[in-house]
Amino acid sequence: MTTLVPMCGLPRSGSTLLVNLINQHPDVYGSPDSLLSGMVKALQEKISESMQDSQYNADLSYDIFYNFCRGGIISWVDKLTDKKIFLDKCRGWIELIDICRNTFPYTKFIVCIRDLRGTYSSFLKVEKTTPLLYKDGLLYGDQTYDYREVDIENQKIDDVFGQPMMRRNLVTIKELLDCNKLDNTFLFVRYEDLIKNPREQLFTIYEFLNLPDHKNDLDNIEQIPYHDSMFLPYGRHKIKPKMQSFDPWDFDINKKAEDKIIQDNLWYYSEFYPEVLEVSKT
Repeated sequence: MTTLVPMCGLPRSGSTLLVNLINQHPDVYGSPDSLLSGMVKALQEKISESMQDSQYNADLSYDIFYNFCRGGIISWVDKLTDKKIFLDKCRGWIELIDICRNTFPYTKFIVCIRDLRGTYSSFLKVEKTTPLLYKDGLLYGDQTYDYREVDIENQKIDDVFGQPMMRRNLVTIKELLDCNKLDNTFLFVRYEDLIKNPREQLFTIYEFLNLPDHKNDLDNIEQIPYHDSMFLPYGRHKIKPKMQSFDPWDFDINKKAEDKIIQDNLWYYSEFYPEVLEVSKT
């Protein structure tokens, strides 16, 4: 049977590149941003709303729900592939960890993360090129603060990290840490490591998935057909056909912004980027 492996994590953290790289493995079917996690979430919301009307007791209702999820996911995956791994990239999975575990025990998760300064910098680069009205909500819309009394850049950082696509992921990751829920079924992949040492990271991923190693063709990355207009402006997912060599630590933001992002997220840096905190002490 094909095994579901959810890929989730922070936006602008290389998940699109990574799913296309892993898709080169002959035992993997890569699926970018399918509706599967959304379907499971909708089922969870529906049972939460309608449980009071159920004619079954709680235990039986829960069993029926998880069996329904299990059958639906298996049918979904079997329609698409018979490969060993179905790698489904969608940030929504991070909110469904417990559902996944009760549906398929020992589900493995790949979580893409990035230095938050790089995530913020990537948001800014998108904003510089998009013709879409992103500022209406983030900067010019109804606000709870007086723009004359705040630092606009600091407020912008707060707004970006307060967006659901950022906040939900960060909150869930912190919950995993604080509540001691992390185990060997989670693999965190740092964007910076992927860019600097792609083969080393891919080897680690294949080992995590119990797959034989595969020599990826980093000069010919074929992108899975993908329609991402629904995710604009920030969800532009076009990747380059060749692995690029660049400095992932070059953020193109000022030091004031860097310092605020680090100070606001010390827990994150302490766990995933301790070397950043060491440098900031010097």
